[in-house]
Amino acid sequence: MDNVKDNSRRTAGAAGGIRAGFSLIRKLTPHAAIILSAMYFVFFFIDRVNRSMNFINNAITKALLFILCVLAIFHSVQIIRENRRAERERQARLKARQLERQRSRQAAARARAAAPAGETAAQPKG
Repeated sequence: MDNVKDNSRRTAGAAGGIRAGFSLIRKLTPHAAIILSAMYFVFFFIDRVNRSMNFINNAITKALLFILCVLAIFHSVQIIRENRRAERERQARLKARQLERQRSRQAAARARAAAPAGETAAQPKG
């Protein structure tokens, strides 16, 4: 029985570690894309000044360009997912508010209908 508990703990710990790893990747992706983009600006301007250095047409530069493209795609997908999730949450909050308003109007209408003909809730007896 103890083995089962130990295995479940390890599995839960591994899942938490994977989530933490993805969370770290999501946080680092925009920073890595900015750094690689800045490197490409520098490479471009240096290549314009001194073409014999061959900064742009180079195997390392091509690999960095590939990494930059992957990072840009990953980060774009991440932003799209977050925006869609935020929009769904906003729509759910809006719908909940509308439902609450509708319920309060219905409760007020029932209270008015239940009150005797000459009285209203705002008028005191007497």
